[in-house]
Amino acid sequence: LGGAYYNERALSILNNTTFINNNATDGGAIYNYYEEESTTKSSGLNDIREVADEEETLYSDIYIIDSKLKNNYAKNDGGAIYAMENTFTNISLSEFDNNTAERYDGGAIYNGGILHITDSTLSNNNAKFDGGAISNSNNAYLNASNTSFTYNHAEMGGALYSGSRISIMNNTTFAYNRADSGGAIYNDHHFEFGSDMNRATSTGLKEVTEDEYYINEDM
Repeated sequence: LGGAYYNERALSILNNTTFINNNATDGGAIYNYYEEESTTKSSGLNDIREVADEEETLYSDIYIIDSKLKNNYAKNDGGAIYAMENTFTNISLSEFDNNTAERYDGGAIYNGGILHITDSTLSNNNAKFDGGAISNSNNAYLNASNTSFTYNHAEMGGALYSGSRISIMNNTTFAYNRADSGGAIYNDHHFEFGSDMNRATSTGLKEVTEDEYYINEDM
């Protein structure tokens, strides 16, 4: 678990750090772990939103700043990063390129906790099933801003798969991503697009079509 870095019940700050050609069963480069349940796990949409907005310290926190994660490999989930429930992962000014989740989900990142990603790029990442760049699991929270997703690939959600209650995109670009369902995004729960989102399709920079975003309206 975590080919290069394993974080458990600690605050880690990784600044100007490079992770290249690492591999593990889960989390090819980084594994963020916490073994006990949090009181926020089943507390509902409003409580999760409050925790995320306040950016409270959870049980295992990682800040990744101005870093590169490239050519990392996970046999199962999270080609570069695997973040468990009850963890907090904050990524800024970073690049994820050509990471792979061979058997399952999250070509670059598998998120089960709270994930904030800003001013970053995710390109050429691949997952077998869900989320070529990011797979956001049930009860997880994702907020992405000023971030681009390009040339990622998966079966569902070429760039992003979200089975979560909350996923928010602001000033975010999706371009040239590929999937059987949801070329850019496959969503099963609540999803919000900010007013500044660049709605590029998975095949080119043009007006988005319904096929690019799969939204399950019944959830």
